[in-house]
Parts: sequence; C-alpha cells; structure tokens
Amino acid sequence: MGRVSESKASLEREITSVEADITRTQDALNAVTDDNQRMRLETSLAQYRSTYSSLLSSYQQIRLAEAQATDNIAIAKPARVPEEPIRPRTMTNTLLAAVVGAMIAVGAVFLIEYLDDTIKTPDDVARVSGLSTLGAIARLKETGGTRQLSEGKSTTAANLAVVMAQTGQRVVLVDTDLRRPVMHKVFGAANNTGLTSALLNGDQVVLDGHLQGTEVENLSLLTSGPIPPNPSELLGSHRMARLVEKLVGQADLVIFDSPPVLAVTDAAVMGRQVDGVLLVVDAGQTREQVVAQAAAELQKTGANLLGVVLNRLDSRRGGYYYYYYYYSEEEGGQRRRSASR
Repeated sequence: MGRVSESKASLEREITSVEADITRTQDALNAVTDDNQRMRLETSLAQYRSTYSSLLSSYQQIRLAEAQATDNIAIAKPARVPEEPIRPRTMTNTLLAAVVGAMIAVGAVFLIEYLDDTIKTPDDVARVSGLSTLGAIARLKETGGTRQLSEGKSTTAANLAVVMAQTGQRVVLVDTDLRRPVMHKVFGAANNTGLTSALLNGDQVVLDGHLQGTEVENLSLLTSGPIPPNPSELLGSHRMARLVEKLVGQADLVIFDSPPVLAVTDAAVMGRQVDGVLLVVDAGQTREQVVAQAAAELQKTGANLLGVVLNRLDSRRGGYYYYYYYYSEEEGGQRRRSASR
C-alpha cells in the first residue's frame, strides 16, 4: 500500500505541473502575433495535452489498484460451534416425505380415475348409450352365515320376477340362457325338463309338465331344460314364437333371462320377440364402449330397449334406488329373502 500511495502522490504532482504548463502555453498562444512563434506554441501545447492524458490514465489505474487492495470485509456475526448436527434433519425430512407421499397418492387416484373408462353411475349410462337407468342394485358385502350370489343379469331377472309376483301379478320367469343356465339353481328346481323340452316335444308346443311352481306366490319358472346344440336357431324358431304366445296367454308378465348381448346372438334373437329389453350393466366393470356397442346391437335388430339396470353400484356414489336378492342357509335349510331400499 505504501508504494501505491507514493506513486499516486508523484502522479498528482506531475499532473498539477502539466496543467500549469498547459495554462501558461495557452495564455502565450492567445497573446502571440508572430506566425512562427504561434506554430511553436501550438506544438508545445499538443505535447503537454498528450502528456496530461497519459498521466490521467496512469492515475486512474493507480486508484483502481488502491481500491482493490483495500480490505472492505466486515464481520457481521461471529461464528459459533453448533450445538446440534445440521444433518440429517429428521423432522423436516419426515414432513417433506409425508407431503410428497400425499401428493403422489392424490395424483395416482386422479390418474386411475381418468384412465378408468367403466360405467359407474346412471349419468355415465345416459352419456354413453342415451338410455335411462331404471334401477340400480347395490354392491353387497358378504356377512357371516350369508352366501351371496354373483350379482348379474340372472340375479336381476330373478329379483324382478319376485318383486312383480309380490304385487299380485301372475309372473313366468323363463331361462333362455341355453348355454349357461342358472335359474334352476337360483330357485332350487330340477332342470331335466324345461324350455328345450317344450320346444322339441313333437309337433305341438306344450307347457304342461314343463312349468314349475316356486315358493313365491304367483311366480312360475320355466327352466332351460337340457342344453341344445343350436341355441340361437332354437330361440329364433317359429316354435319359440308360439311358446311366447302361450306364455303371454297364461301370465300377466313374462320375464326372459338371456345370455350376454355381445357374447352370442341369442339375446338379439330374443330381443325381437319380446315387448321390451332391459340391459343389465355391471357398475365399475363394464366398459363404456361395451355398453354403447351392446345398445347399438340391440337397437339394430329392432329390439325395444326400455332402459338399463345398473348392477353392483357402489352405494357411496349416491342415493340411487336399488334392490337385492340373496340367499342364506339356516338350520340346514335354504331360505329365500328379498329386500328393497
């Protein structure tokens, strides 16, 4: 720092001397009248100014060096030895992990909901197929001592038949699922004779001996009978049309349980022979595209689609009317019950 100060002072003196020379020469130049003398003064003035510029440049560099060499660091706060370790920050890390975990969980839920294209509510049914939801069956939980059947089209048909029979109407429930019949199991009936037996009983379509009574008053059951090799042809035959006419003549309401719409053509064949069709949709399982395609297939064949029954609806999604039908075994016997809410 001492050498810098000395150089700075020396330059200041030189600058002051040159400034004086410039002033004196300028005054002489203003007063001179001889041309030769004027030229010499102008030359001297130019040299003084050049020297002055060089001295100023050197002076600025010295000032810059002086500023850089100056210690301008100040202690804001004395350092101290920490009493606790700064790593790991257990509480902070735990809270951060909880927040991030919650955000990931919420994001995953929204992603799953966005990617899930299954039918869940009556609003989904209306949006996809344009059909109304005529009823909704709640998803039931199994309890001790209770055996719950799979809630599908057959359970829906059985429930509907029981409820309508309890209103005093004469009801016939016909199992037209000639590939995987279940109605005889639902009502505990024999299946050695039934629909196929009536259709293949010679030239005449006879119901006597094929219709079976049930424990539900006003409800009769026509089981599938032996499974035929050609269900679609049998259901679309003239014999089937005559059998439907006979059933209508003996009952106030005839309910047919048919196979799934898109699996085989049986449902479409039966749809043309009845007054109306109920489409059963499994909530949370059946995809929107399947429902739209099933509705379109039935309408294409001329079936009268009455609406949709939404099956296994999550009751937490809203207060939709639903009913259910279940079995329980008590004291070695099988009891049938029906309930509604």
